[in-house]
Amino acid sequence: MKKTMTVDASLLKDRAQQLVGAARVLAVGSYMPISNQVPILGTVDTDDWDFFMTVAGVFVAATKLHHLDVTEQVEDALMAVVSRDAHDWNDRAIDALEDCQQFYERTCDGLKDGGRFASADAIGAWIAWNLLRRQPDAPAEWQLVRAAGLMVTASFVNWWESDTSPFRK
Repeated sequence: MKKTMTVDASLLKDRAQQLVGAARVLAVGSYMPISNQVPILGTVDTDDWDFFMTVAGVFVAATKLHHLDVTEQVEDALMAVVSRDAHDWNDRAIDALEDCQQFYERTCDGLKDGGRFASADAIGAWIAWNLLRRQPDAPAEWQLVRAAGLMVTASFVNWWESDTSPFRK
């Protein structure tokens, strides 16, 4: 069942068209602040960081789109725009979005915290697992999970709302 939130149709179209670019901006712009906070990030490839953070940002917003009070037809049309832009940006993006969704669905309920940060930690774990090419384990790696997950979730959880996005025109 969809939650109800009234949104302007033209705003939704604009947001769909801006989403991939905004996620890329967040990915690039978040590397230095997070690497200062979590030094292990300095050991990963920055192109990988940009890719996985971008995909995660798109995933968060796409997931929230499903909870808007819009018809399935409108949701499908908006996701077609997002999917096209994601593919145009990187031909691996659609597969990565599907992988992120599957990982999120498997992982969210089973995380240690299980509460307030479960969603952000599931997304952060997907990012970290892909960056490290293995399951995060050490405390420093879980710092990366939390920092990346919170950054991307906080930035895109309200993407479709009228005046909450820092990327609004």
